[in-house]
Amino acid sequence: MNLWVINNVESRPELETYKYNMPGDENHYQDEIMVFDIESQDHVRLDTDKWPDQSLGGAYFSNGGIYTTETSSDHMYILRRNRTWDEVDVVKANTNTGETEVLWSEKSEPYFNVMNSFLGIINDGEEFIWLSERTGWGQLYRYDSEGNLQNRITEGHFMVTDVAAIDTTGQTLFFEGFGKEDGRNPYHAHYYKVKFDGSGQQLITPENANHSFRISDSRSYFVHNASRPDMPTQSVLRDNRGREVLQLEEVDLTRMNEAGYNLPEQFSVKAKDGYTDLYGVMWKPSNFDPEKKYPIISYVYPGPQVEPYPRSFSVSGTAARAHSLSQVGFVVIAMGNRGGSPLREKWYHNYGYGNLRDYALEDNRYGIEQLAARHSYIDLDKVGIYGHSGGGFMSTAALLSYPDFYKVAVSSAGNHDNNIYNIWWSEFHHGVEAKTDSVTVENENGEEIKEEKTTFSSRIPSNAELADNLQGRLLLVHGAIDNNVHPANTYRMADELIKAGKRFDMMIFPEARHGFGRYSDYFERMLWDYFAEHLLGYYPEDVEYNLPD
Repeated sequence: MNLWVINNVESRPELETYKYNMPGDENHYQDEIMVFDIESQDHVRLDTDKWPDQSLGGAYFSNGGIYTTETSSDHMYILRRNRTWDEVDVVKANTNTGETEVLWSEKSEPYFNVMNSFLGIINDGEEFIWLSERTGWGQLYRYDSEGNLQNRITEGHFMVTDVAAIDTTGQTLFFEGFGKEDGRNPYHAHYYKVKFDGSGQQLITPENANHSFRISDSRSYFVHNASRPDMPTQSVLRDNRGREVLQLEEVDLTRMNEAGYNLPEQFSVKAKDGYTDLYGVMWKPSNFDPEKKYPIISYVYPGPQVEPYPRSFSVSGTAARAHSLSQVGFVVIAMGNRGGSPLREKWYHNYGYGNLRDYALEDNRYGIEQLAARHSYIDLDKVGIYGHSGGGFMSTAALLSYPDFYKVAVSSAGNHDNNIYNIWWSEFHHGVEAKTDSVTVENENGEEIKEEKTTFSSRIPSNAELADNLQGRLLLVHGAIDNNVHPANTYRMADELIKAGKRFDMMIFPEARHGFGRYSDYFERMLWDYFAEHLLGYYPEDVEYNLPD
């Protein structure tokens, strides 16, 4: 279906038209894969049709990765998924004839997690490495050329999320794992090696930190960076057995410390169930005084593909915004919630299924209450919340769901009505129903025949339905030409607030996409001022923002 935004800053307002699938749409995009011979310009269409409105993901070749100009093969491998997201086929396709065959299939309720998927093709299809959450935890499996399971490679109550490298000669995998090391933050990536037959599994990045990993082509040495939000990055060279060869570099914070920079702190709290551990990061003013009371502001993003706080040391992005906001005079936090991340077990990640508006809210409130009980410097009577995109959606939902608790919200580019957001977010994470009926149609000869037709539907509660609950201060912000989260999301929210007679504030940036671009510095100062006015009682006399050139 078509969607539109208007750029009103052009000399003549300009209409932009683009294709956009929303949940339950009948006119769904249709995937197909064509294979071309560049020299002859001959082509073949792969025979992949199976489910109505299916999706085809990835084109995997014998090098285990996506196609490159150096790749040549008579076969390629595809992941085929149905529209209800719960069935996946691993398909082998002949690139000369277009014929396909299913090597193996997997069904996963309520959906197959495409974010933690990996297919490795070994020696041009002699074997395959497959990442599956069939036990509730992401683990690796080995299949033979016919699609028969040979053996399980990894096992345990931890998550494998990716294969970083494959050594076919040594029959060894190097993989990224989460939550395997006792007493450590389960969101910190560690890297391991293991044989194809599951033997010899070994941790090769031992530091208690979050790791990145880059291995040499020979698979003999690798470089990894280790850091945490409260530990600056260290870069180390190791051999493939994990033995340290050389300390390479370490971030030097001397000049930043002299300027008053202070590292954030990590913390953990319980979810509302009183059992599940949640993790987060806290920023404080550089002149922090534990004897004083500070308003607390929660930076939020509900997931389900990522949680809002940095896992590594950073002075940019989320960390920079949270740190700068804390210097205005706040304790700023960012923490996860059940349903927020695919790096935890399947139950945790699927928690919000069927409840896309509300699932993250009670954990955020309960976490803040625990921090206030733990730290006397947190003023629980002055709670703010902000976020962008899904976080803009969540911050407004929180303010309207718990009006006695959250006092101020800044919600930017929020998908306040997920019924008009993209099909991946809404159908995948909330759910979609398929209904198949027998309908009468005319065939090519004009004769009436019966055939089956499948239709899909999805209905998600929106923030606009809660507009009557507004008590605190709300600032809605959106880019006028946002072609990811359409501005209609914020307009609909504003319309319901107006109908309810509610006072709120709103800013539309005239030429901004989903990221605010040249408006970002202006928005940053709006954020500071809005919280300062309504949580600190500070009203700046200067009516101009001194923006950088």
